[in-house]
Amino acid sequence: MTESNPSIVSASIPPEAPPNDRFTFDVRVRQGGPDPWASEDACVQSNLDVRGWKTPVALEVDGEEVDRKELCLVSGNTGTATLSASLSEGNHTLKVVVYQVGGNAYDLENTPHEPNDDVSQTVSVTTDATDPSRPTTGDRISERLASLADALGGTTQQIAFGMALAVVLLMVI
Repeated sequence: MTESNPSIVSASIPPEAPPNDRFTFDVRVRQGGPDPWASEDACVQSNLDVRGWKTPVALEVDGEEVDRKELCLVSGNTGTATLSASLSEGNHTLKVVVYQVGGNAYDLENTPHEPNDDVSQTVSVTTDATDPSRPTTGDRISERLASLADALGGTTQQIAFGMALAVVLLMVI
């Protein structure tokens, strides 16, 4: 029986959040294992690659599943799922789980999806917590540099270097 072997590369679960305010975060997942030939959990990627595995990613809050996404990943590839939650005041344990799938498409039995990897984080939910859905100052600066770079046809590094050079020239003159 062929089985997938996914793992969590990173999960950007915030350490704090305001109460009853929906927030999102990204989870990067890497798929491992063999190709899913003749597996009931094979999928076709958007580029028509038939070697993809269905890769379920779930979010549990205090042991109860609240969100689930399914990626289609070829073995050796990485993908990102965006999960969301809204929490009441207090401390909550958020757990991201990626599931192993597999089974023979011709055995007429449903194979269970088993947890293969997980990441947990305790989130403190208070009224004075920062909102993880709002970008930080650094995020806003990065976004502006990226939009300026796109408009000028360059990269963010080129724009940042040009700005630093302009500041140095102004200080010298």
